[in-house]
Amino acid sequence: DEMRSKWNVKKIVIHHRLGICPVGEASVLIAVSSPHRKASLEATQWCINTLKERVPIWKREHYLDGSIWKENKEFDAKNLTKAKNQSN
Repeated sequence: DEMRSKWNVKKIVIHHRLGICPVGEASVLIAVSSPHRKASLEATQWCINTLKERVPIWKREHYLDGSIWKENKEFDAKNLTKAKNQSN
């Protein structure tokens, strides 16, 4: 609904890959259809940026000397509180 209020888009698909994702391969797929290319491109860019801000995405990076868990740096936990308050 939020994306549709900003752009005239028809269909939206968001898929986040789970499991092992080798370096260089896509982990998120976003597809947006609209009557005009500019709207779908802008909506897609907004979507990935918003996803990163609102969803804590953890990944485990493996190195020769071990592995570490990393969270996306764009995530802001305050957005969870905002979203919860808006849904009430």
